Amino acid sequence: TVWDSFTFWHEQAMAQAALAGREVVAGWHVFNHGGAGKKMLPGEYAAEWLSLQRDSEAFWTSLGMPQPRYIVTQTGGEADTTNDSPGSWSVVDDQLDLVEAGCAVLGTCDYWYPIWDNQVHWDAHGTALAGETLAWAMAEVEAGRRWSILRPRVVSHAGGVLVLSFDSLREDEKLEVENPGKYSGEGIDAFLGFQMVGSGATIAAVDVTGRRVSISYSGAATGVKYARQIQDVSGYPGNKFTAHRGLLRTSLRKRSKFLSDEWLVRAIPSFTMEL
Repeated sequence: TVWDSFTFWHEQAMAQAALAGREVVAGWHVFNHGGAGKKMLPGEYAAEWLSLQRDSEAFWTSLGMPQPRYIVTQTGGEADTTNDSPGSWSVVDDQLDLVEAGCAVLGTCDYWYPIWDNQVHWDAHGTALAGETLAWAMAEVEAGRRWSILRPRVVSHAGGVLVLSFDSLREDEKLEVENPGKYSGEGIDAFLGFQMVGSGATIAAVDVTGRRVSISYSGAATGVKYARQIQDVSGYPGNKFTAHRGLLRTSLRKRSKFLSDEWLVRAIPSFTMEL
């Protein structure tokens, strides 16, 4: 059904353009997925994406339609991520893998925006902010400027201190911490959304300076993750966010045109990294 709809409307677009004597120019293909891929195994979502992308590009070529750019919002988990199968939400890292491979632009992150149903779906406020941020991202890329934020680089890792550098940030921005009261202190600890992976690995402190994050920890760490919490936040009174929670964004921001008292920002995406 989805493919039939996809092919029908693109055929119609080309037909209407021809009737009007107009030319179709390259646009954007937007992907936004909630919890549909949460049970996919690592790599499974990426494989499905690449298969669909190949089929889509072949179809556009058959129509004589120029290839659009792909832009994706990173899945933000649901309000309860505790009952899912082991390895669930690998879709989050698969999406980042695809972005890092150049298959798409990472427009923004679902987890950053408020939800209305205590599950996964943005409310009207969040939808407006996310939509404007996507439009901002498209405009920046079309102007030849970098946009996607990728996984950080490990600068050093010794003596219980891990230093990460977010090299993909632009020259005109640095890391900043969002208002700590964003989640009302619920579902996020004192470490901005970072967690160490490994036997008894526990964070003691997180320091943010420029584009770098320094994490002091104890225990045997095998990895680090950010905004990838396994927890149930659905029981919090008036809960407005999913279980994936983080407070890092960049210093680059833009005034919202739709909500004049709000700012559009660039949130650091969820990620998992082995060490």
